[in-house]
Amino acid sequence: MKIESKQHLQTLQSEEYHRALIALHHAGDDTLARIGLNRQELDGLIADAGVTPPGLRVVGPPAPAPRASWSSRAFLDRFTRQERIDIRTAAKSEPLIEDYLDMLRTARRVYADDPDTQEGLTLLVQAGLLTETRRQEILAASEETV
Repeated sequence: MKIESKQHLQTLQSEEYHRALIALHHAGDDTLARIGLNRQELDGLIADAGVTPPGLRVVGPPAPAPRASWSSRAFLDRFTRQERIDIRTAAKSEPLIEDYLDMLRTARRVYADDPDTQEGLTLLVQAGLLTETRRQEILAASEETV
C-alpha cells in the first residue's frame, strides 16, 4: 500500500494503520518528507498506536524499582544474635515490641518501605535496642529484594 499523505495515513483502519506505521518506520526520511512526516512525528504516532515494529525496542517509562523485601526469617537474620535476644527479652515486658515481633514472625514478606516495618524499627530505636545507624543498615536492600 502506498501512503499518499499524513491525512491518508489517518484514514486507515486499525490493522492497515499499524502495518503502514511499521512500513514507514523502515522507510527513508525522504519518504517521510514526501508525505509530510518527520521521524519524531512518526515515533510519536507509533508510540500512541502501541505498535512495535520488528527490530524496534520500545522504551517506555522506567520500570518501578524493586521493593526491598525479605522473608520473615531472612529479615530476622539481618539482626545480630544479641539484637534478637535483646528484642525478645524486651518483648516480655513491652506489649508494642511483643506485637511487632509477632507480626514479623508471621509475615510472609517484610517490605522495607512498609509503614509497619518502619514503625516497628523506630520503636526498637526508641527503646534503645537499635541505633538509628543500625536501623538503616537493617533496611538497606540486599539479597532477597523482589
